[in-house]
Amino acid sequence: MIEDPQPTLVVRMIARIHSTTAEGAIHSLATFAQFIEPGPDGFQVSGVHIEDRPEFPWRGLMLDVCRHWMPVEVVKRNLEAMASEKLNVMHWHLSEDDGFRVESKRYPRLHQTGLSGCYYTQDQIRDVVAYGHGLGIRVIPEFDMPGHSTACFAGYPVGFRRGYGSPPKGEGPHLGGGSTGAGRTSARPTLTNRS
Repeated sequence: MIEDPQPTLVVRMIARIHSTTAEGAIHSLATFAQFIEPGPDGFQVSGVHIEDRPEFPWRGLMLDVCRHWMPVEVVKRNLEAMASEKLNVMHWHLSEDDGFRVESKRYPRLHQTGLSGCYYTQDQIRDVVAYGHGLGIRVIPEFDMPGHSTACFAGYPVGFRRGYGSPPKGEGPHLGGGSTGAGRTSARPTLTNRS
């Protein structure tokens, strides 16, 4: 595929986008791009009026980089593809039994002892979140604790234990304790509507 070295833009009519948010304008541009089609003198957009309201406010994708590692460049390509389809939320699954994929400065063995040793630095996490924001996508880094967290045992076998009490000083974080110790099923969250 050879790219045209001198593309020409001829504007004969005005295209207007009305949006109350930057994200809405970004998604409107994606919709506009979908209407570009070949014409007799090159590419064109037919006259059209669009009122585009998404059916669902949360239109997202979940990336599981714990079981299937993806370098930052691949994560960003996924964000670009999401933007072209007007998806607005990326749920970034970063902790799992197979690995803890984020650099921890306080507990470095969390990310150092995973299956493959692949992890994102804190700066890379911030970069991906900002990149998604620029595309109109909210990136939600997710740490699934205490469930799906056996990778933590590899780095801190004493600190991550079931039961009550505190781990020995300096042995790492502790999951559980009190009346809602890890492994108990009696604690039930209460969901409330805050609208």
